[in-house]
Amino acid sequence: KHIEWRKRWYTPDLYRLFLEELKDEEAFLKQHPTEKPFFGDGLDFRPLDEPCVENGKHYRRSQRISSVEAGSTRGYVEVEFAYPKGCTTQSPILYRVNLRKLRGKWLIDDWTYSDGKTLTREMIEHKY
Repeated sequence: KHIEWRKRWYTPDLYRLFLEELKDEEAFLKQHPTEKPFFGDGLDFRPLDEPCVENGKHYRRSQRISSVEAGSTRGYVEVEFAYPKGCTTQSPILYRVNLRKLRGKWLIDDWTYSDGKTLTREMIEHKY
């Protein structure tokens, strides 16, 4: 549902990859109904919402746009997910939303994780 509801946000290439992955997941789940598929945790474009617990206090990540760059047809937005200063054991996580301008609209073309891997590459390389 998430992919269909937000279809207008994605480039046609990214949307096609999503549909291919969902088709592969459907076939996989028919054979392995108790296994967790590639999108088993959902598709919310953020790190898992795990609290940081230090000195008896619970901290949640906040998010902020840390950088934006745009050319005529390509651009990106960097989003930082970080705990407040009270949580000293967890480093911020930085994701890059790769954008492409098509027919006058900026669309999500890919997602680069803090380890340098991309969503599209992971979907293409993922095998059940």
